[in-house]
Amino acid sequence: MQPDPISTLSDHLTDLKSSPEKFSQLYRHLLGLRFPLDIAEILELRSLLSQVIDQCKDCTPKDLRILRELHWLEFETLGVTQPAHKDRLSQLMAALRMLHLDHRKTSHAREDGLRKALAENRLAQQRSLRYGLFCSVPAFALTIAWILAGPHAWAIKAGSLVLGYLCCDYFHSLIVLKKKYRLLDRDLAGVVANRIPGLNWKPLMRQLALVLGYGRVKGVEAFVLEETPEPLLASA
Repeated sequence: MQPDPISTLSDHLTDLKSSPEKFSQLYRHLLGLRFPLDIAEILELRSLLSQVIDQCKDCTPKDLRILRELHWLEFETLGVTQPAHKDRLSQLMAALRMLHLDHRKTSHAREDGLRKALAENRLAQQRSLRYGLFCSVPAFALTIAWILAGPHAWAIKAGSLVLGYLCCDYFHSLIVLKKKYRLLDRDLAGVVANRIPGLNWKPLMRQLALVLGYGRVKGVEAFVLEETPEPLLASA
């Protein structure tokens, strides 16, 4: 059974500020909303978006004014006319922008770390292969000499065993390193795929305005209310 997406999102938002890599889940969840939503989901989302605003208190009045000026056409198109709603939506946009910047910074740092680890892994593979091949030749030669010299050639036997052990150890390390390389490469692909390169403000503002109830989109209902059937009157 899959976890409830809203509950999962709520869990991630509790530490969204300290875990910027989780921003992508919030962003994709908002863009992927399909209206109308259940009233319980709308209320939960409004609570979560309030948390986002409360976690980001660094935006200045100048930042909010710039956002309103940049996106005034979207405000008008969505029918967001009340100043309080514009301010609240601008605060949310500023908070999301700050979280997105943290997300990108964390994502690029993680990518750089993984690429460095991959480069070091490739060098380690080359060393293991080179040392393994270097040990295998004298190990093979000493093994042949041991066979020809008979059972009393202890020095040759010891040298053959030591070099054989080193040869096996280097090639075993090569197998382990290749496995680790695949894991690192998979992690790198996940980091790149999970990254949000830029915010698509127009559809994002539409979703936010509908969820918060600040705007209206023609032909779109933000939520639906379940009608409670009237009780039947008992017949006399």
